Amino acid sequence: MSRVRQNRANWEDLGALDPLWAILSDDAHRFGKWNVEEFFATGEEEVRGVLDAAGRHSLPRATRQALDFGCGVGRLTRALGARFDRAVGVDISQQMIDRAREYNRALGNLTFVHNDRADLQAFAPETFDFVYSNIALQHVSGRAAIAAYIREFVRLLAPGGIAVFQLPSHLRLRNRLQLRPRLYHVLRRAGLDPRYLYERLHLHPVTMTFVPERDVRAEVTSAGGGVLDVQSRAIASTISSVYFVTRA
Repeated sequence: MSRVRQNRANWEDLGALDPLWAILSDDAHRFGKWNVEEFFATGEEEVRGVLDAAGRHSLPRATRQALDFGCGVGRLTRALGARFDRAVGVDISQQMIDRAREYNRALGNLTFVHNDRADLQAFAPETFDFVYSNIALQHVSGRAAIAAYIREFVRLLAPGGIAVFQLPSHLRLRNRLQLRPRLYHVLRRAGLDPRYLYERLHLHPVTMTFVPERDVRAEVTSAGGGVLDVQSRAIASTISSVYFVTRA
């Protein structure tokens, strides 16, 4: 199975099993324990903060269209739609897209697009004033695919636009082994029911990939962009970095 197909299969499973936890993985809310209103409220708080941070660079200069990459059920897309004329959420999982449309059906300026390609060619260049991705790129299978999406973010930026995306820049060696997802995949291929694996064995298919900051900067530059700022912090065994990027 190709990496893109495997990644889609992972998120189709999670979209059926526990979609809100899969997007915002707080152990206290696992197994369907997220309150929907509280879940979406976290998106409001997050988008407010990231736009404040982008505003310190006087960007974006327009509020026509925003893109939420790895939108899941639209937690961040909804919040972006309150601040932009139009917000588009894109996700590799049809399960997630279907749920996003259901949760947000009353909001007419939101669009949700299923995309299981290793690019974003569904969108024309210079379409978006704001591109945002949080806790999504890290679950893309393989650095080459992550690099391709980063180049796409730059391609999609309108003049005066800004892309903000999060990506781990370091993982401890023991965390790179991905033992629980590996076991999930072995047992899944052996025919075990995914709900049994998730609810009884507490396994899940989510993998994590890191990309060193120097490599991210190189991809942005190769795409014709520039890195305005990088904000990094240590979270458990991970160094998580948030990049603020515009067209050069």
